[in-house]
Amino acid sequence: MSGPSARGWQRMARGALVVCALAAVTSCERRPSRAEAAPTTSSAGAVRDDARARENERIRAHNEIVALVEQGALDRAEALLTEHASLLADFAPTESTRLGILLRRARAAIDGGDLIAADRAVSRALMLAPDDASVKTSAASVLVARARAADARSDKRAFLDRAIEIDPTSAAALVDRARIAEDENDLERARELLDRAKQTGALIAGIEDKLATLAKQSEVEGEFSDVRSTNFVVRFHGYANETVAWSAVRGLERAYVRVNERLSLRPPDEITVVLYSGDAYRDAVGAPDWSGGIYDGKIRIKEGDVARESGRLDDILFHEYTHALLARATKAPLPAWLHEGIAQVMEPSFAVAKHKELVVRAKQSDALLPLETMSTTFTVLPAERARVAYAIAALVTERMVARQGHSGVARVLSLCDGGLALDEAFLRVFGVELTRFYDDALDAP
Repeated sequence: MSGPSARGWQRMARGALVVCALAAVTSCERRPSRAEAAPTTSSAGAVRDDARARENERIRAHNEIVALVEQGALDRAEALLTEHASLLADFAPTESTRLGILLRRARAAIDGGDLIAADRAVSRALMLAPDDASVKTSAASVLVARARAADARSDKRAFLDRAIEIDPTSAAALVDRARIAEDENDLERARELLDRAKQTGALIAGIEDKLATLAKQSEVEGEFSDVRSTNFVVRFHGYANETVAWSAVRGLERAYVRVNERLSLRPPDEITVVLYSGDAYRDAVGAPDWSGGIYDGKIRIKEGDVARESGRLDDILFHEYTHALLARATKAPLPAWLHEGIAQVMEPSFAVAKHKELVVRAKQSDALLPLETMSTTFTVLPAERARVAYAIAALVTERMVARQGHSGVARVLSLCDGGLALDEAFLRVFGVELTRFYDDALDAP
C-alpha cells in the first residue's frame, strides 16, 4: 500500500482540524469521560508513529540504494528502485538517485566503448530531467563521442548538431562542429562556432591561432570557385585557373584508385583541395618556403607547382592525397617518417636512387637523423635538414615495400588501427625490430 502524498498529508491535517472543531461543539452538549477521551489521543499518536515508521523505512531503502550506486552495483540499485517503487514514489531524493544511476551507466558504457548504450542511458536521463545541467552536459559528451567514432561526415554533423542543441555551451561539440564547417568550406560558420567555444571559457589549445588562420583563409578564399568530382572538391581563384583545377581533379581521381588499392584504405568523405596563386599560399597556409603542398584537413597546393608539367602535377597530387587518406582512413597516429615515406613511394615518378644519394652524403657529413627525431612533423625543420628527413623516410619506406610489397605496409597500418603499437606491428609483419630495420636501411643505402 502506498503512503500518503504531500496533498494527502494536507488533507489529513485539514481533517484533523474538522475533528477538533466537532469535538469542541460536542463538548458543549456533554463532557466526555476520561475513558471516552483516551482513545482519541491514542489514535493520533498511532498515526504519528505510523508516519514516522514509514518515513524511516523510506530513508533506509533509499540509503541502501545509494550505497549500491556508490559501490558500482547499478543493476542491483535499479532492481531495488523497482522493488520499492511504491514506497519511494513521492520521496524527493529518488529522482536524483535514478539520474545518478543513468549517468554512471553512461560513463561506464563510454569507458567500455559501447556508445550506443551510453546514448540510451543519457536519453533516458533527459526524459526524466530535460533541464538538469549535469544531464545535458553528459548527453552532449556522449554525442561528441559518437561523432568522433563515426566515419561519415554527415553522421558526425548530425551528432554534433544534436549535442549543441542540448548543451549550447559544450566546447568540445562546438570545436568539432567548427572543423566540419571548415571541411565543408564554410569558413565563416567555422569561425562563429570557434568563437562560441572560446566564450565558454574552456581551455582549448591553439584556439587563438586557429581563429587567426581561419580569418586569413576566409579573406584569401572569399572569391574562390569550385569544381567537383565524385570524391573531390577543387577550389581555385580566377577563370584562368579552371583548366588547372580540372587537371587536378583528373589526377586526384587517378590517385584515389591507385593509392586506395595499394593501402587497402578508402576515405569516408569527399576531400577538398585548394589551389593558391601567387603569395596566397604563403598568406593562407603559413607553410615554409620550401613546401609545395600541405595537408591540414584539406589539401593545399601552390598553383604554380600544379601548373607545371603533368608528371610534377601527379607527384604532388598523389603525395598529398596519400596524406589525406592516411589521416582520414586510419585512427592510429603515425610518425612523420612513415606518413612522409608512404606519401613519397606513392608518387608515380618515385625513384629511390636520388634519396640514396642524399642519405649517403648526409652520412658522410654526420647529418643523419635518429628515428626519434623523425617522429614529428618535418615542416619545423630547416630546409636542408628537411630534405635529409624526406630522403630517409623515402629510403626506409621503400625498403619496407621491397621486403613485403605494398601489402606489407597495409598490414602494419591495419594492425596499428587494431590497437598494436607501431613497434609491435612492425615486428609482427617484418620479423625484425623497427629500430634495427631503420639503422640497417641507413647503413646500406
